[in-house]
Amino acid sequence: MFFKNNKFLLKIYKSYQLIFKPQNYHVETHSSNLRVFLGKNYYKAEKKIQNIYDEFYKISNLTFKKKNNRDLIDYNNVFLTISTQNYLFDIMAMAHSVENRSPLLDFKLFEFMNSIPKKIRNYNGLKSLYKNLLKKHLPEYIISSEKSGPNLPIKYWFNSRPEIKRKVYLYIKKNSDYLENYVSHELAKSINNDEVFKFDPNFEITFKVLCLIIWLKLNADKSLKDENIRLEELLNF
Repeated sequence: MFFKNNKFLLKIYKSYQLIFKPQNYHVETHSSNLRVFLGKNYYKAEKKIQNIYDEFYKISNLTFKKKNNRDLIDYNNVFLTISTQNYLFDIMAMAHSVENRSPLLDFKLFEFMNSIPKKIRNYNGLKSLYKNLLKKHLPEYIISSEKSGPNLPIKYWFNSRPEIKRKVYLYIKKNSDYLENYVSHELAKSINNDEVFKFDPNFEITFKVLCLIIWLKLNADKSLKDENIRLEELLNF
């Protein structure tokens, strides 16, 4: 928000959220205390928030009482997984002034797709109906590609920046005592004799070990004071 450093305008914005969009306000202002500033309106908004949560818990209680696995999966997907992912993704998008839109979450489309039996949706393999609809819009190599997780392009990062890769190896070996003290002697030994690096062509173990060392420096012995330090700067220590 352009006025996030203006306390007066921020209070006006939060007042608007509290009165007209209490569910959003509740998420965005955990640490705010506007009771004195808003008076009765604050408690009215809090009542609206409580009603929203009461409705949410009523649905969840009914779902769990039925003990129907299908209902439980649908409940978890709709009320927990999807809502959480949408909230986090929206926060990330808005932090960079990007208006995120998710057309596949249109409730009419969602309800319609749920009305189609799985044997039709997946008549020729998982998501085959969806893939068939997209054939005229996307190239075949995308339609037929195997499912893969949202992995970081670690291998590309390391291979495209050999100097950084070299410094990462040196940094890990230099700080292998953290692995000795907090993980195991065997891992520290494998790091120091390069065994881990030789058998880690995708750099997945290397990256995890690097993250662990940084986390321990920040949270265990607190030797790393600046949590916003750039990787290049950290590797030069």
